[in-house]
Amino acid sequence: MRAITVRREYLIFGVAIWWLIFFVLSTSRSNPFEILNIIGFLTLSLIPGMLTLIALRIRGLPLWANIGLAVGFSLFDLMVLGLLGNSLWPLIGIARPLDSPALFEELSILVLLLTAIVYRRMRDQPLRISLDVFIDSRDLILAFFPSMFVLMAVMGATLLNNGQNGAVTFAMLIYMAVYIAVLIYYSYSERVGENVIPTGLFLCSLSLLLMTSLRGWYVTGHDIQLEYRVFELAKTNGIWSIAAFRDAYNACISITILPTIFSNLLSVFDPYVYKLFFQLLFATVPSLIYVTMRRYASTAMALIATLYFVAFPTFFTDMSFLNRQEIAFLFMTLMFYIIFEERISLLKRQIIFAALGIGLVLSHYTTTYIIVALLIFLVVVHPLAKILGAYLSRFSIFADSGMELLPSRYSRPRISIWIVVILTLATFVWTNILTDTASGSLYRVLAETVATMTSNVKEDSQSNDVSYSLLSWHETDPTLLFQQYKDDVVAPARASAPPGTYYASSTYAQYQMNVVPEANMPLTTLGAAIQSAGIDIAAFNNIVRGGSAKLLQVLVIVGIGIILLSSRFLVKRLDMEFIILTAGSAIFVVAQVVLPVLSTEYGLLRAFQQSLIFLGIFIAVGSMGLLIRNKDKARITFASVLVILFFLSSVGVFTQLLGGYGAQLHLNDSGLYYDNYYLQKGEVIAIDWLTDRFKADETPTYQAEVQTDRFQSAKVSQISSSDLNPLSDIYPGLIRKDSYVYLGYANVNKSQANMTYEGTLISYNLPIQFLDQQKDLIYNDGDSRVYR
Repeated sequence: MRAITVRREYLIFGVAIWWLIFFVLSTSRSNPFEILNIIGFLTLSLIPGMLTLIALRIRGLPLWANIGLAVGFSLFDLMVLGLLGNSLWPLIGIARPLDSPALFEELSILVLLLTAIVYRRMRDQPLRISLDVFIDSRDLILAFFPSMFVLMAVMGATLLNNGQNGAVTFAMLIYMAVYIAVLIYYSYSERVGENVIPTGLFLCSLSLLLMTSLRGWYVTGHDIQLEYRVFELAKTNGIWSIAAFRDAYNACISITILPTIFSNLLSVFDPYVYKLFFQLLFATVPSLIYVTMRRYASTAMALIATLYFVAFPTFFTDMSFLNRQEIAFLFMTLMFYIIFEERISLLKRQIIFAALGIGLVLSHYTTTYIIVALLIFLVVVHPLAKILGAYLSRFSIFADSGMELLPSRYSRPRISIWIVVILTLATFVWTNILTDTASGSLYRVLAETVATMTSNVKEDSQSNDVSYSLLSWHETDPTLLFQQYKDDVVAPARASAPPGTYYASSTYAQYQMNVVPEANMPLTTLGAAIQSAGIDIAAFNNIVRGGSAKLLQVLVIVGIGIILLSSRFLVKRLDMEFIILTAGSAIFVVAQVVLPVLSTEYGLLRAFQQSLIFLGIFIAVGSMGLLIRNKDKARITFASVLVILFFLSSVGVFTQLLGGYGAQLHLNDSGLYYDNYYLQKGEVIAIDWLTDRFKADETPTYQAEVQTDRFQSAKVSQISSSDLNPLSDIYPGLIRKDSYVYLGYANVNKSQANMTYEGTLISYNLPIQFLDQQKDLIYNDGDSRVYR
């Protein structure tokens, strides 16, 4: 193996020069050709972590493991350092610790401290860097060919934002499917270097994320609206304070202090911290999943297992709108990679695992609760699993099991009780004592779950996502839920309000307000031709989309059965702790279906996306095992075709070719996500106008808030920050006489309003005539309206 040896003096000198260049560019705000943003992003996301990696003397890992750990350590360093500075600088009179001068001082101290440690640690062990990162030119082409997809994703989103069609993005998805097939072919023949596949996965993942995140010139999406608000709150105030907005979102350092560091030290329009930088960070997760799966499976099998994580719809439709969860997933993936990495001493792995767990605690509350529960489950079940494994090993049928029934390679558990105790205490201290946000999230969900389970309510509080599950016993009827909402929410609110608060029911009873189903795209020429042959395209699309989700669950079950009995498709037996973590993840997914309330708070599809970190390998094995008597080449071909078809279905290639299905945001300027999450320029202008009008209103009224619908309220909160406090309901029976009412793009152009009740989205026709008759129209630009 070709390699170069880097002496410590040269390494320290190189880091010093790099940091000096970054300092000069940042302080001068010099950004020709985006050089500050390029150098600055690489500096913040890699340099602290790289120095930490060297200081810990972690050597001999795959390239993408080193990259992932460098990114993870960097984010951990930035978040912890930013939090410490935020707490300590005010004690010596610096009121704005998140402004660039204070940030540069503390970051410079951090880099200086790390370089001093590195200088000492490298005294007897110089750094060796391999030159054989990619074996030959074919590897280079295969690894970096998806760079074209990144450019096409950016171009495709930009064209759509400018009113053009989604042809470029559509072509990118077709080319990506072909590339995946080629990558699997070469991986099966083991004719690629170890860095080719994770590099290709990173670029493909980044392309899929960008095709969604770059839609719109402002912040586009659901959770990201509030994430952007708490980010701007920290940046504007120059200090993060939970008291400024006591909400679980504001307790996530990943979306408050972390983006503020990037924004204040670089030269970037704030929305693109989330729309670009966070996507670059999250795109490393599939590569890390691959190198984790590579321990247990062949190159091709590990690739197929990872592709299911990437191809699952939540990855490219929702994750770019869940920035706090993106960072949490990065920490979580690194935790489970490092704990099974046998090339590092157990104690060091455990310490790193715990440190990354602290990063997880600071990043996202819900993912933290799930992982802590999963670790507690592991600690409790592990002794029982060893007993059960010893019992099963007595039977000859399990002699070749792919599961490690009798662990012998280590005597102590990798994830010890002390780690679980530390992370549990850290979670309690952060969410209960320091931020006091658990009562608004965890405890509320538990209380509502218990209350619903012990009541005689006929309709469970479950998300309509459960219809994708094998365990779902019914599909939610939006019409019945809409009536239930009127009976259980509207009627009691009107009855308990002071007289004269709301309009008389007779003023809006004359209008028919019915549930409106999501509109489908018109049939294409191909779709119309097939429909004329007697096939209902809309029904066909629903069957394919819903069936593919159920197929994954079937493959998981088949894969578990195969691996329990045979290790044929694995290169190494699955560790017992890996099996228990997989079982815990599967139980959590099932709980989303069985337990009420839980699925409405977290979401079944998000839960399944997270579980694919462990379940992907079972899906890959299950797809191989469907062909019982065929040779391995036929099996891998079948498994490859299956994952590629799943990818094409998920990204919307089939529905775009046929029509008859809801339009997807990354391919169209229409559809549910476009109508409700895409921030129009007219909406920005209207909300700014409303904010100014609200401030200038000298007449105190009964109702100070602005009323709008479920999705428009997030846009109002994002743009107006804390100036407006929107109420997310404009059902006519709940519109107050003295309130402002804001209607956005979808409300005005489609005469529809939206609400979420019992975890189900309900769209209904909005009688704008009622507002025209009862209120004064004080703003109207064609896409937005404001009533008083």
